[in-house]
Amino acid sequence: MPKVTNALTTYGVTANREDLSNAIYNIDPFDTPIMSASRRRNAKNRQFDWQTENLPTVDGSNAQVEGFVLANSASQPTIRLSNVTQISKRDATVSGSQQASDAAGKGSEMGHQMALKSKVLKSDMEYIASGRQARNDGEDSTPTARTTEAIAHFIARGKDRNNVAGAAVYGYTATGLPAVSTDAFSAVGGGDQVAMTEKLLGDAMQGAYTNGASPNLMVVPPAIKRTVSTFAGRSMSQVLVGKTEVVATVDIIATDFGRIKVIPSRWMPTDTSLILDPDYLAFAFFRNFRQYPMARTGDAETRMILAEWGVEVRNPMAHVLFNGVKQGAVIGSP
Repeated sequence: MPKVTNALTTYGVTANREDLSNAIYNIDPFDTPIMSASRRRNAKNRQFDWQTENLPTVDGSNAQVEGFVLANSASQPTIRLSNVTQISKRDATVSGSQQASDAAGKGSEMGHQMALKSKVLKSDMEYIASGRQARNDGEDSTPTARTTEAIAHFIARGKDRNNVAGAAVYGYTATGLPAVSTDAFSAVGGGDQVAMTEKLLGDAMQGAYTNGASPNLMVVPPAIKRTVSTFAGRSMSQVLVGKTEVVATVDIIATDFGRIKVIPSRWMPTDTSLILDPDYLAFAFFRNFRQYPMARTGDAETRMILAEWGVEVRNPMAHVLFNGVKQGAVIGSP
């Protein structure tokens, strides 16, 4: 197709202003379901402690003769648990020229960078708390950083009223769980993993009920969330939807021992899941989130955001750990 002779086009012009959208589109996730649901408390030392207890065992033959002589029963001490805080940080450095520039989509380059860093710092903490990190008290001479013990270890070591450790662990429960130590337990190989099923969930909720617990929040990796949506109870429900809407998910499970809200987590190990009672789980902060301006060494500004925090599993038997589980049935699969 011919062009008008000597017409000036955009291809030959260098003075046109660029078109840059005044918005920034970021799809990176920063949701933190466990941290958002948990309680918070202030810690006053790098090691923080708390106490748990169980009711004494029920006596089904508690009948005394008239005029009986009291035989003193042993008192029951509380159980003291502890964890340590770890220091987590993120930082950003911006040159003076960039800070002075009129950047599209942001009022301040440093403000934008620190907003990003604060979101990813919370994601770091969620990943650590929901994973398999072992406790390390740290050392000053080497030096070695302290690491807080993750939720799963407390549940795996937790003892029920019969003094049995690991009673709240379901799925792959062979030797290797941290029943008596804080050593990190490794991911379970595919050949040993157990498929997540409705029966496995029911067994776990029955066990929790027997131990006196009432967990109500199930946090699962994405693949297992798809399996939960196939549970048979869903096929017997009546769902009213529009003509253009398809419902293929389960967000609430009504079990024989309580209702559970199911939410996916991007940060959880793919072969684990947790059922939690948020009233018995907290993030303890020795130092809350805070920004610190760092000393300038030239024509650039550096800021750091830092938190010193730890995991507090207030009563391990209030929760359930699924270890070595894998995706089972999926909606639409042959």
